[in-house]
This record gives sequence, C-alpha cells and structure tokens, in this order.
Amino acid sequence: MRKNKIVTPDMISLLTVDDDQNITFTIKSYFERSGRYAVDIENNPENAIERIRNGHYDILLLDYLMPSMCGDKVVEEIRKFNSEIFIIFLTGHKDMVPPVQTIRQLDIQGYFEKGPRFDELELLVESCVKSIKQLKMIRKYQEEVMNAYMQTIETLRNVVETRDHE
Repeated sequence: MRKNKIVTPDMISLLTVDDDQNITFTIKSYFERSGRYAVDIENNPENAIERIRNGHYDILLLDYLMPSMCGDKVVEEIRKFNSEIFIIFLTGHKDMVPPVQTIRQLDIQGYFEKGPRFDELELLVESCVKSIKQLKMIRKYQEEVMNAYMQTIETLRNVVETRDHE
C-alpha cells in the first residue's frame, strides 16, 4: 500500500505535462524524492490548462511537442489567465528546441532536453524556486507596508474626527 505524501505550505508545487506517462512518472518520482516539491502529473495538455486555471502551481514542466497540442499553444492559453506560473519546456528532440523568440514572447524560464539524467532540469527548477521565493518575500513586504499605511491613515482619520468633535 502506498503512503500519501504530506504537502506543506512551503513546498513548491509542480505540474508536469507530457504525453509520455513514463516521463511524467519519472519526473514526479525524481522531484518528490527530495521532499521539497508537491508534483502533479498530466498527460493531456487541455486538462493541464484547466488544472492550472482551477488550482495553484508554482512551476509547469511542459513537453514542447505533443500530438494533440504543442507546448507553445498550451502556454498561450495559460498566459491569458496566469502570468505568474514559471514554465520550463521539455523537449526530446535536440533539433526541435523552441525558438528563442518563442521562449521570450511566452515568458518561458528555460528548456530542458530530455535524457536519462535530470540534474540540469533540477538546476532550472531550483532557479525558478529562488525567483518564486524572492517574489513571495517582496509581496509579503508590500502587504506589510500597505497594512502599516492603512493603519496610519486610520489613526490620522481618528485624530481628525476627535478634533472635529471637540
């Protein structure tokens, strides 16, 4: 019997999309082994778009060439409603690497040529994780500043109201 993994709020959520189930299961196993990632898999690009629309993922590992829908079309759909997810293209064909212009236009963080080793992919994911953590820290700081600002405004409003009633 398989034990369920405990997902914690500080874990990075990955969605791996590839038409090859062996690839998605291998990537899931590889990243979950560290205990730092919660990994979901999808083998249908249309379903992946809906999962991202209805859920939260930090990073998308996306096959560039799939029979039903190419990765760039998947990203175009996702970018219509989610500009924050970090995306890494996966490709199994060295001669079919996404054009640099496509990578820039769609705000893709990089691409990985599939092979037997995942250390380069792990480095790309870790780079995304660093950026995600920095963005979360910036958002938290902005929220704290905004809360302090709102408290100051409320205090000043109370002072003015008190003066007006005197």
